[in-house]
Amino acid sequence: MHRLNDELNKRSHLRKLGQRLAQYEALLEHVRASLTAPVDQQVKAAVMHNGCLTLFAESPAWASRLRYMAPQLQRTLAARAIPVTRVEVRISPAALAVRQASGRHAEPMSEHSSESLRLTAETLADEGLKQALLRLSRHVSRD
Repeated sequence: MHRLNDELNKRSHLRKLGQRLAQYEALLEHVRASLTAPVDQQVKAAVMHNGCLTLFAESPAWASRLRYMAPQLQRTLAARAIPVTRVEVRISPAALAVRQASGRHAEPMSEHSSESLRLTAETLADEGLKQALLRLSRHVSRD
């Protein structure tokens, strides 16, 4: 009898997980339907907790664009009877893992680009910006 109860509890737990997954999928579809292409396909997951909608974007660039669109998304979802008090946008952990695994780094710039930056920096009155451009100009390819 003990085993039977364990199995029922396990299945009950699985059933609840399945229901929650279906809710997340439905929410994701509502979010995607509220966005225009190609932004709609860049949302990889959506989770709602206490009125806060958290969206997981494919990349930092898409996350930024979604943050910009958040107020309109809130209004559209409210019209669909999905009350959202706040929208948070994060980068998908899977996308972050791929970026970290690739070990991609920015390529050094050409000597011509470096020289252009240096010359531009020397004309600036803003000392902070000037120093930042000079530091950036030192990242030259030495091939």
